[in-house]
Amino acid sequence: MKDSMWTSVLIICTLVVVLAFVLCWLPFHVGRYLQFRSLDAPSPLLSVLSEYCSLVSVVLFYLSAAINPILYNTMSWKYRGAAARLFGLTDGQQSRCRTASTLKGEGSNGWTESTASF
Repeated sequence: MKDSMWTSVLIICTLVVVLAFVLCWLPFHVGRYLQFRSLDAPSPLLSVLSEYCSLVSVVLFYLSAAINPILYNTMSWKYRGAAARLFGLTDGQQSRCRTASTLKGEGSNGWTESTASF
């Protein structure tokens, strides 16, 4: 039962991320299409729409890059836990963290990851 619930949450999260990506990049492609069409038959309306889509797409480029962590944080408790451990916001629990070790034969300190469970 728990596996099927986890699978459905994963599918929903993936669909939301893909939908956000499509919505953020759609004005760019619409603007490029309108710009291409305005070259064939010059029209002031198509030129204005193309410029408007270009302006909106610049804002949505940055939103596309920033929205994924926000979506993951709101939809996944595992992501929230991993982000809290990354930024040191947990209540002192040190489970599954990176440890320092010495690489064999080289005598230099390196980092190995003991487990990678999120």
